[in-house]
Amino acid sequence: MSGAESHDMILESERRKLESDARENPRCRAYRRAIIEAHRRLLDDRDNLQVRRSILVDPYLPSVLPIQDLQKRYIRDLRMEIHHRGSYVLLRAMKTAVRLAWIQTVMEDEENGLVKVSLHQQEEESDRSAADIIPVGTVLMIKEPYLTLSEGYGGLRVDHISDLIWLSKNDERVPLKWRPKICEETKSVKDWKREGDDDMNARNYYGAIHKYSSALSFSRTREEIDIMRFHRSQANLMLRRYEEVLEETKSLEGTKALEGTKALEDTEALEDTKALEDTKALEVTKNLQSNTDWTEKRRFQISQALSFLGRFDECRQELETMLKDYPSNHQASSELVRVKQRLNEQDHGSYDFKSMRAASKTYPQSLANATYIGSVEIRDTENQRTRNIYDQSRQDRGAVNMNLLINPHLGRIMAGSVASLVTQLVQKLQRNPSMIPTIASLYHGSYISTEEFRVNDSPIIDTFLIEQIVAFNSFACQSLASEASNIASPSEMGRTPEFPPSCGIWPFTSRANHSCYSNSYRSFIGDMQITRATRDIPANTEVTIWYRVPYAKGCNTAQQDLCGRGFECTCVICVDDKKTTKTKSTSRENLLGDLKASFDAPSGPDLAKAKRTLLVLEKTYKLPATRVPRLALWESYMHLVRLYAARYRREETIYSALKLLECLGFELGGSVRSEDGMFRVKKWGLLFDRVIEVWMHLRCACVGFYSTAVCDTLEAYARLTYRVCRGEEETFDENMGDYLI
Repeated sequence: MSGAESHDMILESERRKLESDARENPRCRAYRRAIIEAHRRLLDDRDNLQVRRSILVDPYLPSVLPIQDLQKRYIRDLRMEIHHRGSYVLLRAMKTAVRLAWIQTVMEDEENGLVKVSLHQQEEESDRSAADIIPVGTVLMIKEPYLTLSEGYGGLRVDHISDLIWLSKNDERVPLKWRPKICEETKSVKDWKREGDDDMNARNYYGAIHKYSSALSFSRTREEIDIMRFHRSQANLMLRRYEEVLEETKSLEGTKALEGTKALEDTEALEDTKALEDTKALEVTKNLQSNTDWTEKRRFQISQALSFLGRFDECRQELETMLKDYPSNHQASSELVRVKQRLNEQDHGSYDFKSMRAASKTYPQSLANATYIGSVEIRDTENQRTRNIYDQSRQDRGAVNMNLLINPHLGRIMAGSVASLVTQLVQKLQRNPSMIPTIASLYHGSYISTEEFRVNDSPIIDTFLIEQIVAFNSFACQSLASEASNIASPSEMGRTPEFPPSCGIWPFTSRANHSCYSNSYRSFIGDMQITRATRDIPANTEVTIWYRVPYAKGCNTAQQDLCGRGFECTCVICVDDKKTTKTKSTSRENLLGDLKASFDAPSGPDLAKAKRTLLVLEKTYKLPATRVPRLALWESYMHLVRLYAARYRREETIYSALKLLECLGFELGGSVRSEDGMFRVKKWGLLFDRVIEVWMHLRCACVGFYSTAVCDTLEAYARLTYRVCRGEEETFDENMGDYLI
């Protein structure tokens, strides 16, 4: 039994007895003892707690009202299972917070009323401890509080992080009895800065921000203000609060503008009076000049924030302007070179894929490249999703019609599970709220959220909307660092990856609809998602991808996997499978069983029998494979290709490889045996990385026996397939070199 379950059982009888009293008087001693004792048990057993999943509640909207429009309430005023709209509570943390699937603590109000508080969607423990998020003494306001019994006993539950307003100790809204001691108020600017520097060195960036903000409130000179704001911005930069860094700059520029106006007025007054002209003019000039060193550093901070936000053109302009004033700044010069590379990627799709592949071999796989979007656009449609992706001009197979990379730390939303992905996405939106409209516009089923994104100049984040968006739009991202197949054959699905599996949201490709017979293919290099055309795509054609690998077992299996995304696949493969009679389906299953037995025979694979069985299986299909690919057959032909190639049976290898391609929907012209070298692909079929191997086996079987032109064509097709399925061609020779000998 887990620690959480144990303490809940012990508390059950106490809870029932005290519940009615607590509603009327949360200050009663027995109730306070029960709450504190339950929390103490959690703290004592926190290392053994097994609670890792939050208990679900019915979705509810975040508060959209400004705090000044809400009425203050106390714990005694709250009622169970009620969202107290139009109200807020002011609370102070009484006990050390503990991490479950949420953060739990005990808080009190001004009347000494006590209540358990559960905060959801806070930072992961690896990023920030629960005790650091809400230390004892923390004062906060909860907008439109929700009192519920959903987590074992009565308490306030906060699902939307935007419903929390964290107050500094010196905030005028904090009751006087909760304010800091006098000794804390008498600290000097240097004292606060020294403590902030200590926190920065200890990587306690949240603490550093608090210390620098306190120092700033006591700063009097222009230099002190510059220094404190620079250090606070540096802490925000480390916390990936890039928009906060830019806002800090706007605030500083506004302050300087006011000072400039005042200085000008002072100068005019001096001209009128002609008194102490030289001395005062020098003082005015000195006040107008900011400290050069801090200005230079702050401008470089701005460029870093712009770069991380993917605003590379603005970053370039900032760096070029900066280098005019500070030409010897080598750091800015190096950054300008890097930013120009990002712009080249963004504008032309020119990437150094080999370097990116090398960088992806380390974990975590964060690549700081730019996003390139080719000649595609998002249009409103009447399809399953509200807005889908369409080609604006013809795309040739292998073209980078979409090269979709979301910037590290911002749009790169990767996690080990969907549950943690929701938390990470919520946190990223809070740090950089300009992303909210983009994410909120993704498909989210029938869920209706609020239309407001900001209140009191703070972001509004609907956790339940994010949950829906993640459910419908997230993709698994398997590492390719070991050159393993990211779309494996069914028999290879259990293979252990080199790095932990991840999932994420790539906002642009999330708009592409699914089709088992898709016309594009997505691959990954680290956290970079690359989508390329798998065949020639006419202009004004919808771009589709796989959400799930097309299954050989039939339409029902595919539909079961896709039903959670709110639609049913209507591709030609699924439609044909639905039309297949039960008798024919049973016959295919029996033949597939015979085929498996021929490969697994105790005396070794019976290849002749396998070929005969495959020919019989092909006759169970009515439509040609060029119209409806035959997914049940390709893996068996792959077995034959490998077995024949290993036994150096050249003609059988060629036969099996060509049959495999035909099963996947390829329409082939000419012959690999022709002397004129006119073999070609007239129509491309389904592509995945096993097709690379097929082309290479074909080439190896033809080398030295058939036309050199045919061999070159087969290698070119292998390279093209590699580019589509692996995202790049630069590492082809390195990984496929054994076939080229």
